[in-house]
Amino acid sequence: SPDPALGKGLDSQPAFPGDPLVVSWHNGKLYLSQIDKILYDRFRVVQRLDVLPTLTKENLAAERKAILEKLVDNYMLMLESERSGVTLSPQDEEALRKQLRGMFSSEEEYQQNIQNSGQSEEEYVRILGSMKRIEVFLRQKQEGIREAITPEDIRAYYDQNIGLFSPPHRTQYNEVVVSFGENRTEEEAKTSAQKMRDEVNTKINEASDMQDKRKVIQDCAYANSDGENAKYNYGYTTMYHDTEAQAYHDKDFLDVLKAQPVGTLSNVVKNKDRYVFFWVMDQMPSNAQAFDSPAVQKTVPNLIVEQEMKSWQASLRTVYGCQIFDEPLRTHPYCGPVAEAEPAGQVDSASVAG
Repeated sequence: SPDPALGKGLDSQPAFPGDPLVVSWHNGKLYLSQIDKILYDRFRVVQRLDVLPTLTKENLAAERKAILEKLVDNYMLMLESERSGVTLSPQDEEALRKQLRGMFSSEEEYQQNIQNSGQSEEEYVRILGSMKRIEVFLRQKQEGIREAITPEDIRAYYDQNIGLFSPPHRTQYNEVVVSFGENRTEEEAKTSAQKMRDEVNTKINEASDMQDKRKVIQDCAYANSDGENAKYNYGYTTMYHDTEAQAYHDKDFLDVLKAQPVGTLSNVVKNKDRYVFFWVMDQMPSNAQAFDSPAVQKTVPNLIVEQEMKSWQASLRTVYGCQIFDEPLRTHPYCGPVAEAEPAGQVDSASVAG
């Protein structure tokens, strides 16, 4: 449904004494009561709930923050689209009226929704018009950025972001894991891993082909490994040598894994709180996509447009002197509408847990 906030006056007023100001910009402001009304409507309309569920203070603050950020972005875009002179034709407005009615299954449901919202059809059309102008304006902005992109821009972006076009080195392997901690000491784990590794190595050397060699470590992993995937996947793992891998694994382990030749068994290596040995099935080095490849030439302009649009949209907050006041989002009690069955007044329908 249309965002009701777009239809409100930009210079809104507090709903009650002490209604906290949460955002202001040139000739405009929003109060917490408006954020909480949208929060209430979101649960009531989108999730079909008569009252807000019980929210912790943290969850209430997070919901408010998400709504506020979206509202600020929409307001800034609305102001900028108006400043740019984007207009809608009478035919566009008539199409919006049809679109508005098309959101409901019957005329009766439509009229009931209008009545319940406290807004007229004209106000709804104005809201949809604001959204449509923003849509047209954004499309024009994106097209303008795209048309200005030069081959030199594409080359510079590619060179500066080569990692985006270079999939990380990938290793496929089967591993046997012996962990230490509560159930065994580090020395016991190391000794056990070494003993199993030696037994597996002997059997692998006796095997005639790669499939049989791999089956030796698969059987060992299934029977003895502490690894999470041992019982359902015989210790099979695919490792992408990227920043995420570096955060979860020891560097020495990753270095050995990456350098281990295909079809060979590793020595025992420590990796965090476990000792590991593995048999490498495949190594797939990182290869950057060529600059002149169709994929790069198609993708880079889209990435440039996305990057410049984000930067431009963020800059609108500075252009319009936007200031956000976060503290009331975290500390002030819910102050939106109450369920119809409850007494009127400041809301207690969204109970806030401590």
